Amino acid sequence: MPKNCFAVGCSNHNMKDKKLSFHIFPMDPDRRRKWVNAVKREESDGSAWTPTHTTGLCGEHSLSGKNRF
Repeated sequence: MPKNCFAVGCSNHNMKDKKLSFHIFPMDPDRRRKWVNAVKREESDGSAWTPTHTTGLCGEHSLSGKNRF
């Protein structure tokens, strides 16, 4: 389970005093690509960013419990 949010500009992490849910990137290639595009991250050399199997987003980036990506 991820403990940090990888959305650009989001500093949320797994804090005990703040109840957040964290969601790993989906395995489905189409959904995964949408999430990656929505995060708008890139590597320091400008190449495409690729999430790992532990990369995730916090629940503040979803609507009504369903991810918006």
